[in-house]
Amino acid sequence: MFGGFCRGLFGYGLGGSYPFFMFFMMMALVLVLIIGIYFILKRPEFKPNKDDVLEILNKKLANGEISEEEYFRKKEIIYKK
Repeated sequence: MFGGFCRGLFGYGLGGSYPFFMFFMMMALVLVLIIGIYFILKRPEFKPNKDDVLEILNKKLANGEISEEEYFRKKEIIYKK
């Protein structure tokens, strides 16, 4: 009645008479996935916050793990970044 099983507007199957249509759709899907993963990994949550690093440094100074000279040297390095 409609010209055969699974025959649509573009011919037979998903690609139909455009053989590269499915290939381009798959490449577009892969590109969208790669871009999504890139933006997920670039979120600020994955980078250490300066305040968190400074808090750890303050705790080390309070516990006596590092000297005052080392504390100020590392603090200067943190604020240069």
